[in-house]
Amino acid sequence: MNRFITRNQERSIVLSRDLTDIIKFLAAIMVAFGHYAGHALAFSNNPVYRITVMFAGNVGVALFFFLSGYGLMMSERKQHLALWPFLKRRLAKVYLPVVMVSVVWQIILRPVGAGWEYIPHFLYSVFWGFSDGILWFVKVIMFCYLLFRIYLIFRQKRGGGDCDCLTTCGNRFGLCFGICLFC
Repeated sequence: MNRFITRNQERSIVLSRDLTDIIKFLAAIMVAFGHYAGHALAFSNNPVYRITVMFAGNVGVALFFFLSGYGLMMSERKQHLALWPFLKRRLAKVYLPVVMVSVVWQIILRPVGAGWEYIPHFLYSVFWGFSDGILWFVKVIMFCYLLFRIYLIFRQKRGGGDCDCLTTCGNRFGLCFGICLFC
């Protein structure tokens, strides 16, 4: 093996943080290609290019979800967090930045002269709608965090044991890949 892929004591394959960061970077580029596809496809007749750009975003998102699940499981293997510390850590990394961006967007996009009737829309847009359709993945990540906690409860009731990292990540990857392909 090398510095990117190793085996742990149980002889399981472990991806390094450097490798997962590189793959996440490439996945982000693939997602950018996917967003660019609508503009680029209007100017290209090359079928290979069209197919590559059309599906790059979906595959990039699926890879990103897979690696998020992998990182979540590896973090769980190192140190189990109780519910509140888990939520605090995850919300601080994922949810709070999106809420801050949504507040800015809502201030910018607020209709001129909007009064008190605008407050429910503002609150929904900031805390769940996120003022931007591109941020749909945050809702999916939050849902996956919920599924992960449910998985940990069942795992604990079943008698603990080690996390089956690849199975959980594979299931998450399959779920998200399916969502991305059909959304």
